[in-house]
Amino acid sequence: MKPAIIYYSNSGTTAELAKRIQERFGGALIEVKPKVPYGSYFPAVKRAGAERKKGIIAEYDAPEADLSDVDTVFVGYPIWYSDAPLFFLDYLSRLDLAGKTVIPFSTSGATNIKATLKRLEEAARVKATCPYNSGKMSKDDFDKWAEKVSRL
Repeated sequence: MKPAIIYYSNSGTTAELAKRIQERFGGALIEVKPKVPYGSYFPAVKRAGAERKKGIIAEYDAPEADLSDVDTVFVGYPIWYSDAPLFFLDYLSRLDLAGKTVIPFSTSGATNIKATLKRLEEAARVKATCPYNSGKMSKDDFDKWAEKVSRL
């Protein structure tokens, strides 16, 4: 496996999970950040909801991602309003992920990652496999998930 880890983290929780994945599987960390931070949880969710309703994609900074020698891309984000942030989906839509194994991971309060997969797959133009969610309402089974990923 030759991985890369693309992620957005608002509060640091998703970043911690991205680093845990890197420790387990290796690969470069590629962080996508909004130019104007979303702030704490409730203002972030309120802003994300307003952007979604109006179809606004926040401006963001992200490095050029050379994925030519990568076969697996871990994609991580917080779940807001049952979805990934629009600017993050926009970034993914600009990447060529054809032929790559795309493995989504997310952090959330109560929403399961399955609610986000359709839009993620549409943006990335690939089928996602082996999703993982670390949430306040879910059991942390990272090691079990990582074992499953290592068998892909």
